[in-house]
Amino acid sequence: MMKWSTILAVLALLGTAGCGEAPIYRSAPMAADASALVDASGRIVKWICAKGERHRLVGDANGNAQIPAGARVTVGAYYNQDRLRCLAAASFIPQAGQRYRIDLQLAAERCRPAIYIDDPGTVIGVRLAPGVQSARGCDL
Repeated sequence: MMKWSTILAVLALLGTAGCGEAPIYRSAPMAADASALVDASGRIVKWICAKGERHRLVGDANGNAQIPAGARVTVGAYYNQDRLRCLAAASFIPQAGQRYRIDLQLAAERCRPAIYIDDPGTVIGVRLAPGVQSARGCDL
């Protein structure tokens, strides 16, 4: 008889396969006035939709991943740890030269994405990005 811990470990591995194994996003070279940055660091897997599927965002030495600006993009995040699993997506129009953060908000067994824009002029250093809409994945 298989132990529950073994079953849960297998399920956890299967659950992360869809996002952790996603291809890495490789953008074409973009000028600074045509791109924005996303903080890709941390324990949450962040992704962007490209060609109809999720591509994992991987940061440079500073943790930043370059994304196109000026047109609506769908981004998301995935978290699977400590019996907590969350997959959420949102779309927004990144503004050139800005730096964004993708986070997950968990409450009442619901998972929602939050997209923040770096703003050193605020007390906490970030503010909610404008124009964010919920998305069901790569549906644009």
